[in-house]
Amino acid sequence: MTTETEIGRIDSLLGKLLDIGEADGDRLTVTATLDLTPDGTGQPPVLKALRQAGRQAAEGLEKHQAEAVEDEMRELEEAAADASSRGVLGLVWVAHPVYSGDAQDADPNPGPFVVLELAAPIRNSVHAGSGPRVFEVARAAYLDRPVALVTTDMHTMDVTRVRYGAAAGSDEVDWPQHYTSKLGQRTNRAAQGGPVGGMQGTGHAYANVERWVEAQRNLFANEAAEHVAKFVHGDDILVVEGVDEARSQLLGRLPESVSARAVQLNAPPHGEDDRDRFDRLRRLAIDVQLDNGRQRAEGWFGGAEPNAINGLEAIATACEQGRVATVIVHEDATDHLGTAEDTRVHESSVDGAAVERLLQAALRQGAVAVFTDDERLLGEGGIVAIGRY
Repeated sequence: MTTETEIGRIDSLLGKLLDIGEADGDRLTVTATLDLTPDGTGQPPVLKALRQAGRQAAEGLEKHQAEAVEDEMRELEEAAADASSRGVLGLVWVAHPVYSGDAQDADPNPGPFVVLELAAPIRNSVHAGSGPRVFEVARAAYLDRPVALVTTDMHTMDVTRVRYGAAAGSDEVDWPQHYTSKLGQRTNRAAQGGPVGGMQGTGHAYANVERWVEAQRNLFANEAAEHVAKFVHGDDILVVEGVDEARSQLLGRLPESVSARAVQLNAPPHGEDDRDRFDRLRRLAIDVQLDNGRQRAEGWFGGAEPNAINGLEAIATACEQGRVATVIVHEDATDHLGTAEDTRVHESSVDGAAVERLLQAALRQGAVAVFTDDERLLGEGGIVAIGRY
């Protein structure tokens, strides 16, 4: 068994876990996702909950398996503390616990086979059973949609793509401030020592200066808009920050298909560092994605989906037939431990294991997973689907 460390690639991890579950789904597996955001003491609150979480996850297992899970929790606790000390905010840990009598007892390199360190938190959960769990990883992949952040004023434009709590590409346009400001400009007559300050003969000169500055602003805005249009991807949430005039100047030159998507915000807080900025954008992306999930759920319940599928058995059959296009899942359809602000056990009111099986089956046949907090989903078993036909 080997240990692999990846930084920030939730989407690729999701595919890997699905492959592992399909090839090796009968083996005892511990899947843990941890929010390592520190509290006032500087330590992640989840560290205090891991031992108990492991015992609860092992309920129903054979004694030797439960003991192996408990050993895994001790190893995970040490790894999480180390990751937290290095500034890691989220951790995904997937392992086959080694227990007496297991053929893997002879493995020369026991330990987790997947460790994913994240620059952003992921919801706390610990599960033990056959094969890896993908629920929290799929939820994080859905919620943490990329954000293209544009920060602009009258002469500069910076755009950064933020995903998984870190920058994933950037571009900028920077014009000399003197070119785009009407303050401090000298007219030709002033430069030659002629009359200034509103004296006779200066009107045309000042009008020329204003026209020149406006032309420079237009040139800057055109170039900035061209860079933004090339930078923004189809799935990005576009956020444009800056004073009203600067935002208007930029958005008015973008293609309507791009500008119509923009979330407009005032200039960012003074002194905001990258970590705070990325966290703010991550929370904005979560709000946008949950709202999208509510709209999809509303469409499903409102009869707008002609190929709506409900009932766990019906969804399972549709997955077997490869005709599920989308699954809409309630984000509390499985047990979890909340976030750093609240690490209590959140027990699901539906069969979380059944939802997990359907989620994996749907994803393996190419479906898209949408997560929502619409309570009506819980009355449907926590998951509904939309068919391709």
